[in-house]
Amino acid sequence: MFVFYFWNIFNTLVSTKRSGEDLPSYFMFLTLMAFTIFIKEKVDVAIIETGIGGEYDCTNILRKTSIVGITSLGFDHTTVLGNSLQEIAWQKSGIMKPSSVSIVTNNQPKETIQTLIERSIEKQSMLLEAPPFNSYNWNGNTTKLRVLSPVQQINTSLAIQLANAWINRNNIHEWSKICNIGLNGIKQAPIWKITKEDQRALSDVHWLGRNQILNITPNLTYFLDGAHTIESIQLCSQWYLNHYPKTQTCIKNILLFNVTAQRDYNTFLKILLTENKIDLILLCPIFTSICSHRPDTINLNLIYQDELIKCHNMKNTINFCNIEVFNSVEQTIKHIELCSSSEKNIFYQVLVTGSLKLVGGVLEVLQS
Repeated sequence: MFVFYFWNIFNTLVSTKRSGEDLPSYFMFLTLMAFTIFIKEKVDVAIIETGIGGEYDCTNILRKTSIVGITSLGFDHTTVLGNSLQEIAWQKSGIMKPSSVSIVTNNQPKETIQTLIERSIEKQSMLLEAPPFNSYNWNGNTTKLRVLSPVQQINTSLAIQLANAWINRNNIHEWSKICNIGLNGIKQAPIWKITKEDQRALSDVHWLGRNQILNITPNLTYFLDGAHTIESIQLCSQWYLNHYPKTQTCIKNILLFNVTAQRDYNTFLKILLTENKIDLILLCPIFTSICSHRPDTINLNLIYQDELIKCHNMKNTINFCNIEVFNSVEQTIKHIELCSSSEKNIFYQVLVTGSLKLVGGVLEVLQS
């Protein structure tokens, strides 16, 4: 199906273009392709995630979105979205639509609240705040739900709200009457009843690369989280700290790290190293393998030598930890495996973070 629609849409666009600039960017093309597939295949419900921001994102051509969700706001893509949280909140809230229900997470920065309220009024959308995770009746132990970290709890509550708002969209005015104004000045969404089906759905969720733990051997464990903003790095650092084994004595903590674009890696590293004992930092270009010819492992927006130089430049500017640079993700993983297999009396913990693309590369190597 993917191949059929890809070439169908691509050939149509090429045959009607007047110049090379008439062709959409990669993300816009995939968005167009997705919408075409949803329409042609008569999809009943589609969950659409924006690319960057909201107001001017290419996914925002949808005019009658009934249910809107906004996750935790933070500093990211500032060259596009703005340099303040208020500007970013304005952009993100651009996906609100007239007569829609817009639900936000309950941990939004205080400086964004007024912007969210004003934008909901401007867009004529009902604004609600998802309640805390512990507000729901979970009928006992929640450990089977795979919801372990604070950020997972925040997003779980939002997911519950979005699903129930959609299911009950035809009687919004009835259930909205029980919504009271919360501490932030936003109405709190209803605390829906959690059914066994809800709990089963949550327990079946596997979100690769986010708060993911992989036990490779008895003395080698990977902790993967694609955090790439200051806020998410702080949450990642706390998550890793909470999973530090209290019974192990001979432990080596390794941080496999890199960032994309112009993100502030110095700040990221200081957060991670302030809260956690890191013995060694490993840097590598976000290239799965320098020998691979698979097109889906190659980022045409990056030049390999430039990325390798960036890693060495990062190493030269960091003076608060031991650092080694490797040529690829694959080479780095092989080095870790060699060390752990030759020192079986030492428990190796490897935290992989800073970039979703880096985490994806590590997962690919580990699963191959």
